Amino acid sequence: QGVDVDALCNEILDEWSECSGKSTIAPEKEQKFDIGHKVSLIMEKSVQPVLKPANRSVEEEKLREAILSRCTFVSSEEEDVDSDDGATASGTSHPPPSQNQNTEAVVQAEQERRMKLKAESEQKKAQDKVNREKQKQKQEERREKERKRTQKQERRR
Repeated sequence: QGVDVDALCNEILDEWSECSGKSTIAPEKEQKFDIGHKVSLIMEKSVQPVLKPANRSVEEEKLREAILSRCTFVSSEEEDVDSDDGATASGTSHPPPSQNQNTEAVVQAEQERRMKLKAESEQKKAQDKVNREKQKQKQEERREKERKRTQKQERRR
């Protein structure tokens, strides 16, 4: 249209070279400033925030205190047992509360269950044996009846 393309290209290139020339000098200064600024930002971010205490209910606090007191009781009791070997010889020592208290009950229940299953199995075997004997007896009686019947028929002939 009425625009000289070559002149426009030259003008754009001149502006670009001016801007690029300034940007090569200025970024060094800006880069030094940016590095310091970035370091300060990183340091600010790396500072650990202060943790607020958790909002716990009264029940949770009581439970927490009970657990902590039990742990301190167990550790102090273990130290006492380690330093006092005479107490274990007298048989007055008690297992620490942290040990599983129902293991003996669980083992005993498992043994009882096994004994019960074993007894049921033995009872079933005995019952099956009795049933087989009854069946054999009935079969023998049938054979005996059949034999008598055939003998009776033989006599009639």
